[in-house]
Amino acid sequence: MEAKIVKNTLLLQSVQAIGRDSIAMVDCLDYEAYRKLPEVIEYQGKMLGKTGWNSDSGYACYKTGVAFAKVLV
Repeated sequence: MEAKIVKNTLLLQSVQAIGRDSIAMVDCLDYEAYRKLPEVIEYQGKMLGKTGWNSDSGYACYKTGVAFAKVLV
């Protein structure tokens, strides 16, 4: 069996639905790792924006309902 690398993916530790919003948590051990995370991710057809990082728990959060704009180059 051969392993395949899947590019442009992020491992989610948990995803919760709270009302109409979805919140996703990813491992993030320090501020440098937080800065390197993408600003927006897509999960099950929903766009989630990066909203913060908790240094005590070591998680960064993404949430639906965050305002963001697409950059046109």
